[in-house]
Amino acid sequence: MPVLKIMSINHPIKFIQEFFKDVEKIEFWDNNKYTAELQLKDGRIRVNLRLSDNEVIISSDEYLFKEVLFELLKLSEYLRKSLMLCIIDKPMKIDHSDGYMKLPGGEVRFVKVTDSLWIGSDGNVTIISGDIRGIAELVEVIK
Repeated sequence: MPVLKIMSINHPIKFIQEFFKDVEKIEFWDNNKYTAELQLKDGRIRVNLRLSDNEVIISSDEYLFKEVLFELLKLSEYLRKSLMLCIIDKPMKIDHSDGYMKLPGGEVRFVKVTDSLWIGSDGNVTIISGDIRGIAELVEVIK
């Protein structure tokens, strides 16, 4: 299940309202937290907003991930200064690597690096990071 963390969103409450515009959902508001789950015939999308951190965490079934990215591109006005980090629990096959970064416990091999997006894998999971322009590049890469 892909998990996408978006940091530094402009107007996070408006972003959430637009993200779930015209869809039925189960939602819960707290003083500092918003949680919503959208149940579709093909799977589900879950969104958590923490107002104190100005972060949104979106998890979805794997085959809905591209649709989530398309929705994010439609809401780019809220994501101009945002940074996105995504972890997918499947390793990416690496035939060619642009480089690597050593971390405690292992290393991450970079598969794709551009100005707005980087994709890497440690052999167990795939790690993606970028801004809204990187998300647009990612949509083109995903088949």
